[in-house]
Amino acid sequence: MASFNEQLVALGSMFDVILQDGGKIQALGQDLGSNNPQWSWNLSTPGLLLDAIIEPTEKLSYYQSLMATVYAVREMVLYAVTGCEFC
Repeated sequence: MASFNEQLVALGSMFDVILQDGGKIQALGQDLGSNNPQWSWNLSTPGLLLDAIIEPTEKLSYYQSLMATVYAVREMVLYAVTGCEFC
């Protein structure tokens, strides 16, 4: 029950933060709705921007997937060799 109460308090804190930033969120919404060219997508540069953003993210994703596989294989090999389930 304590965990539920803690989550409820945290949720209330998040709503307080959102309400404090209400003016900023409203200004952003109005700016987005006004077709401000600052928010438009420039088709001449997205490839460069996406490459710069996505490449490190992809590498991290591949690394995390690879390391999970390496760990699983390591555990299987250790179990096969030593018989120890959690080595």
